[in-house]
Amino acid sequence: MTETTALLDERAAHGFRDRFGRLAALASEVDVAATRVRLSLVDLSLSEVGSVRRLRVLLAEVNAVRLAAEAESVLADPGRARNLRLLIRLLSEGRILVRSAPLGGWAPDFSVFRAEGAPFSALIGVHSFLRPTPLPGPLFVSEHGRAGASAAASRFEELWSRSHDVSDPIRELLSRLDDEMGAPGKPTDGA
Repeated sequence: MTETTALLDERAAHGFRDRFGRLAALASEVDVAATRVRLSLVDLSLSEVGSVRRLRVLLAEVNAVRLAAEAESVLADPGRARNLRLLIRLLSEGRILVRSAPLGGWAPDFSVFRAEGAPFSALIGVHSFLRPTPLPGPLFVSEHGRAGASAAASRFEELWSRSHDVSDPIRELLSRLDDEMGAPGKPTDGA
């Protein structure tokens, strides 16, 4: 990746969702610092995250009741259930790690993409997988090369070190809901 910075908005031909997927497919590790994640909007495919050995997700806000309600909604929709089952599988394999830092504080959301431990790109700004956007105004995100990615990676490590692990409770909650809602012969994650 070059050191150039690209500014994207929701109108870009290949906006945040496509850019995140493309960078994840090139990465062996991905670090995401987001205020919160909406499960119903995460639609990463195995082709995008298949080579990612570690995806660390740092959340400022984790609400078990909201997470359960959203997971139930996603699992009730066969088209979206596959996405959630892929996340459950990656959580179970220990490839996705989730921590909460309710007092950490950061703005805006950011992601760092690494190849063999070296940061090569960072996305900084609105992390929204929703298409089309529900807002009438622009949703900006910028992509940064190695220098920006290294700076973002350093800040991510500081936040990560002050957070607490919530991977197991989230995995257990999502797996239990999947088991409860799954019918015999339920579709797998396609992998």
